[in-house]
Amino acid sequence: MLIRVLSHEIRNSLTPVQSLAEYLQQKLPAGREQEALTLIRERSQHLQDFVSRYAKLNQPLTVNWQAVDAKALAQGLQLLYPKSELKLEVAALTFLSDPALLQQLLINLLKNAIEAGSPPGTMVMHIRRQQDWLWLTLKDEGHGVLNPADLFVPFYSTKAQGQGIGLALCRQIAQSLGGEISLQNRSDGISGSEAHLKLPWRRAT
Repeated sequence: MLIRVLSHEIRNSLTPVQSLAEYLQQKLPAGREQEALTLIRERSQHLQDFVSRYAKLNQPLTVNWQAVDAKALAQGLQLLYPKSELKLEVAALTFLSDPALLQQLLINLLKNAIEAGSPPGTMVMHIRRQQDWLWLTLKDEGHGVLNPADLFVPFYSTKAQGQGIGLALCRQIAQSLGGEISLQNRSDGISGSEAHLKLPWRRAT
């Protein structure tokens, strides 16, 4: 019941955001502002779709397979979190996935890196294909992983204001997409952590 109430309120809040973004798009000339407004509209729609699907907690997440452009996906994160100064090392790939779920997963990882104290300009996202797998990696220079054993336990968090939902949700999304996710301290001697998302390569047709 609580999930349904929250879903209803979130959808009611996102609808005027979309309407306002559409209105502003009609008033502003083409440029960076238009790109930002387009992203706001798309993100609002993705959130509405995601909330509708996640409200059914007793069922697996519904996956809507669509073509995803790797560079556009990563650049969208840059627009959402400009202060992070996220760096990209992304191959020119188009693959089949669920853009709403995948974006939500990557947002959670980036937000986790920011909250871990990684300074602006120190977070790097890699997206590449390796044989039959698609690898998405995010490296940061925050305080690192404090308790690896409980990372993906729902409602467990080492943060003072943490809810313990973000990483658990990341794992659920990864599994729904047929993949797996891991988070560990960096192996290159630099302070911080690295998140690895491994997904089956699905060619977009």
